[in-house]
Amino acid sequence: MITTAHVQLMARYNCWQNESIYASAEKIPDSERHRDQGAFFGSIHGTLCHLVFGDQAWMHRFAGTPAPRAKSIAESATAIRDWSELRLTRIALDQ
Repeated sequence: MITTAHVQLMARYNCWQNESIYASAEKIPDSERHRDQGAFFGSIHGTLCHLVFGDQAWMHRFAGTPAPRAKSIAESATAIRDWSELRLTRIALDQ
């Protein structure tokens, strides 16, 4: 059975991993973060933006937090174009 303590542990782990990923991505020039890498969501920025979209969508369903800005998966990779805004959105979401 999944316990509250286990879910809290996984949330802390997720936050720690997001901090690590964003710290690494911060070192990459913005033009490189936005460059299409041929990945499903295009760029590093697009992939991170999509992950924020997914977490926002689930938290909206689970906890009634605000819905994501993007209205569809297709829009999810481009919903937040500014790196600073994406990073701050990620931090707020993890809190």
